[in-house]
Amino acid sequence: MTLGTLLSQKCQHLYEKRGFSQPLLALEWNTILPENLSRLSVPLRLSTKYDGSTELIVAVVPAKITEMSHFGNLIKDYIHKYFSLCLVDKVSFVADDSLSTLLKPPKPQTPHSTGIS
Repeated sequence: MTLGTLLSQKCQHLYEKRGFSQPLLALEWNTILPENLSRLSVPLRLSTKYDGSTELIVAVVPAKITEMSHFGNLIKDYIHKYFSLCLVDKVSFVADDSLSTLLKPPKPQTPHSTGIS
């Protein structure tokens, strides 16, 4: 067994624990959604309810959770269009403070000091 095969199996197991039997939804998030939506969110879990419906839980930058909650149906449409099937019945959002750094603009790079005067 090659290292790549072993890693692939272990990663598949991790995605399955989060409900992603096919990890493409998580791996292709930035491709599935437009940049203005994907940069503020991360898919956390895809769960199947007792009635057979599926719910996608999405972590969102706390300052944008109200705004993102209005895009639930649009996100479903993007996912359905990408996979050409009805993969998600409902999208729910949770605030995640660790994503707040996504809103901060990158620090301007300053030239390194050479020590020469």
